Amino acid sequence: IGLFSNVPDMGYLSKLSAMGLTTLFVSFIVIAFYGNFSSFSLNLWPLEGLKGISHWFGCTVFSFGTVPLTYNLRDSMLEPQQMMPSTAIAFGLVTMSYVLLGSGMLLLYPNVKGDILKELPSLGYVPTAIRLAMTLVVLATAPLLVVPCGEVVEGKVFRGNATPRARVGIRLGICILCTAIGIGVPGFVEVLSFVGCCCVALFSYVVPPLLHLLLSCQRWVKDTELPVKGGTATGTTCIGQVCSKSWLLVDIVMLLWGIAASFISTMYVFRTSYQ
Repeated sequence: IGLFSNVPDMGYLSKLSAMGLTTLFVSFIVIAFYGNFSSFSLNLWPLEGLKGISHWFGCTVFSFGTVPLTYNLRDSMLEPQQMMPSTAIAFGLVTMSYVLLGSGMLLLYPNVKGDILKELPSLGYVPTAIRLAMTLVVLATAPLLVVPCGEVVEGKVFRGNATPRARVGIRLGICILCTAIGIGVPGFVEVLSFVGCCCVALFSYVVPPLLHLLLSCQRWVKDTELPVKGGTATGTTCIGQVCSKSWLLVDIVMLLWGIAASFISTMYVFRTSYQ
C-alpha cells in the first residue's frame, strides 16, 4: 500500500482502482454461491436496534464521504469542470451497487453482523482464494484514501512544496499508523463506524451548510450596502435578507440534522466500543 501510495496524484491510481473493483465484484459472486439458497429472509432493520443503526450510519457516511477529498479529486482530473456530473454518476452507480450487493448478501447470509468473509468455510481452495482476492482489493483501493490524506498533510506542513523523500515519509507514516490501529482494535467495523460518525459526518453534513450560511450572509450584507456620502449604509439587515430566502430552510435543516445525527451516532458507537 505504501508503494502504490507514492504517486503524484490520484489520477495514476485509476487503472489500479478499476482492477480492485473488478476483483471485488467477482469475489462477491463467488461468495454468493456459499449462501443459503434454501430459504430467503430479508430484514433490513439492524439486528441490534439503535446501536446497529449507528454502525450503519457511520459505515454509510464513511463510504460516501467524498466532501473532505473534493479538492484532491478535482485536482487529479483531466477535466476538473466535470467534477459535479462525474460525482453524480459515481454516487448513483455506488448506490445501486451497495443496494444490490447488500440486499443480495443479506438474503443469502441473514445473520451476518460484520465481515462477510467470516461466513465462508475456514478451509478449502476457493475460500482461501477469495480471502487472497480481498487482500488484493485492499491493496488496490487503500491508496485512494492514503494519497489524498497525504496531500492534505503535505499541503499544511510543506505548503505544497514537499520533496519526494518527505512525501514518501508522510504517506508511509499514514500507512503504518493505520496498520497499528487496525492491529490494536479487533473490530474493524467499530473503527469505521466511529470515524464515519465523528469525522466524516461533521465534514459532510455540518460544515457545508454552515459555511454556506456564513458565505451567503456575507454576500447579502455586501449586496445591500448602499453608497452614501462619506461611506456606505446598509439598506436591509442581514437577518431580513436571510429570512427572505426560502431555500435557507434546507441549510438549516441539514445543519441541525447533521449535528444531531453526528452527536447521537458518535455517542452510541463510542459507548458500545468502550464496553
